[in-house]
Amino acid sequence: MHRTATRFGLIVTVAVLAAAKVAAQQAPSSAGPHLQPNAGGEAAVKRVVDGIMQPYLAQGQRNPRGRRWSRSPYLGAIVAVSLHGHRYFFRYGKATDAGAPFTRDTLVEIGSCTKTFTTTLFALAINRNQIVPDASAQKYMPEGYTLRAQQLTP
Repeated sequence: MHRTATRFGLIVTVAVLAAAKVAAQQAPSSAGPHLQPNAGGEAAVKRVVDGIMQPYLAQGQRNPRGRRWSRSPYLGAIVAVSLHGHRYFFRYGKATDAGAPFTRDTLVEIGSCTKTFTTTLFALAINRNQIVPDASAQKYMPEGYTLRAQQLTP
């Protein structure tokens, strides 16, 4: 379980860093020309995210302090960026210790270090009336996907 938490903690950390860097590059600056929202589209966002991810992927299983990310030979991450109303998803590495690739439908476990991030997004979605906190979690699953866990909400 430790490997899973580490891997998915990295996913969220990288996603947040990528979103911040993309947003900063897209923000107006008095020192340079204005970049319009979604300037360059997915390709521009991917270049920024790739630039963030490459050092992590290049150093294999070690973080910048020399500690191991995982005992697995596979390091993977999914990076999601929401920018100016557009959502982008990028996949890197492998999803499992067995070497299975990430797909568009890969579901990942949220590790302990992401609870604060997840709670913030949950509160924001409630505030925007996008979700009902007392509704069944099944209501928000993709069509055709059935939760197999015990009932999470009344």
